[in-house]
Amino acid sequence: MCNEIIYVYDFVSNPSIPNSLNLNDLGKIMLPVTGTLLGLVYAALIYWLQKGFSRLEHTRTLLEDLLIADGKILLDLLVGASVVSLFAIIGSIKLISVAFWIFAIVFLVDILKATAEQGYIAKIFSTKYTKYAGWLRASILFLVVICYPLVLSIGSGTRLWLLTENGAIIFICSSSIIALLQIKSLLTQAFDVRKQIDDKLMNENEDKATNIEEKAVIWSKEKLNIETMIISERLKSIGVVSWDQSEDLMSNSSWTSRDLHDNPVLKSVPWVKESGSCHFNIIIPYLNSDSWTREYIYKWSRSILETLSNSKTDVRQYSLSFFRKENEKCNHFGMIRASRDDVIKTLSQNLSDEEFIMNLPGRYLSPAVAEF
Repeated sequence: MCNEIIYVYDFVSNPSIPNSLNLNDLGKIMLPVTGTLLGLVYAALIYWLQKGFSRLEHTRTLLEDLLIADGKILLDLLVGASVVSLFAIIGSIKLISVAFWIFAIVFLVDILKATAEQGYIAKIFSTKYTKYAGWLRASILFLVVICYPLVLSIGSGTRLWLLTENGAIIFICSSSIIALLQIKSLLTQAFDVRKQIDDKLMNENEDKATNIEEKAVIWSKEKLNIETMIISERLKSIGVVSWDQSEDLMSNSSWTSRDLHDNPVLKSVPWVKESGSCHFNIIIPYLNSDSWTREYIYKWSRSILETLSNSKTDVRQYSLSFFRKENEKCNHFGMIRASRDDVIKTLSQNLSDEEFIMNLPGRYLSPAVAEF
């Protein structure tokens, strides 16, 4: 067992590359290969983005963003291998090193974005979400594609930023092999999933075809649940949660607005309606004056609406109701209504919180705090 471990260590630390294979010859071989693979990836991405997700009613936006994030990693690997192969044919180790470092920076940024996207989707749909899910894959890719060629080059006594010939060979081969394995799933699973979607919707389409009366689009229960999860996660990111998710409030059955501190809480989970709108009942804390209460409502209305408008939810109409809770009674203090287009348009004007609210089409504050 020890001999096998020693052999593996010696091979990894000093891979035996055949003398007959030099960097120039490898570049001539791999440049056409990586170029062909690059064309396949572009074809697969165009297929998916143009019509591959056209029948996905509930998760199209989420899956498109995930596909783009994973596609960028593939493109990084193939473009990096292609450019290094081109410079290998030219025979310039300095150009190879510069291209490698540019690739390393872009690859690191894209792999972090893809991992974050995978984690976001896993957190929404998985009941057993693990905080570090997805980071193992990212770490392995970074170690194999970036760190390993660097370690081989540094071990040969060259300058820190220069790749050796062996380091460049390992980079070209590892990038191409990993990209090839990823392309297999990107191409084959694309058509398999599309066929499954067609089969699943066949009966539903037959039923719709027999229905003469046209009906307005109504979201299904599954769609409502997905949208509720997405919205809840986005609100949680700015510190707004339902009161039954707050440990302090859960331990106090008779809590009131006086028990709240900086952040408001939701009276219940976001109410996503079948028509594609969402309503929020928000409990605010007691503040020292009516003007402070008004400013508080302005501030949190803007924060919540901005967060929702920048999220992946398909909800396009928002309604916020603000209350103070006193024992079992909730006093209504205001309501803000707006569409996503209204929010984005108003945000682009760089207004203060008060000006932002005043430029929205629907707003109401009780006479006690109103100053419109």
